[in-house]
Amino acid sequence: MNGPEDLPESYDYDLIIIGGGSGGLAAAKEAAQYGKKVMVLDFVTPTPLGTRW
Repeated sequence: MNGPEDLPESYDYDLIIIGGGSGGLAAAKEAAQYGKKVMVLDFVTPTPLGTRW
C-alpha cells in the first residue's frame, strides 16, 4: 500500500465481530456457514515470530 488512494472507499460486511476468542470465532464460523460475510477484529501484539494460538 502506498497511501490513501489504495484503500477501498467502503466495506460491505454482514457481521463484524470484536474479539477473536473462542466465542468470537465460533460466532464467525456459524455466520459464515449461513453465507454471511464476516469480519473478525482482534488485538494481538505483533512479534517477528508471528502469532501463536
